[in-house]
Amino acid sequence: MHQPPHFKEERLDLQHALKMENLTRMREFPLAQPWHVSNAPTHYVESQLKGIVGIEITIASIEGKWKVSQNRTEADREGVARGLAESQVDMTQLVRLAHR
Repeated sequence: MHQPPHFKEERLDLQHALKMENLTRMREFPLAQPWHVSNAPTHYVESQLKGIVGIEITIASIEGKWKVSQNRTEADREGVARGLAESQVDMTQLVRLAHR
């Protein structure tokens, strides 16, 4: 059953501005001269906050496909399977399923 998204009607406030500052800091951190939300004029930040629309989506199920190196040689696939099985205990069951 698919449900439409629910659009959040709440007005963004200082709390949301702080979240935007934190997100910006996280993304700008690696740069030599990181940009900060506080670099922008207050009216600009307020206008940008008005353009952010929150949505809520209910996830009823998730579908996906396996991508397990089908286009590689058998030796490559076995090497990947061994490496994953040895490095992560949780991957062992996935590797066994992929070999069926």
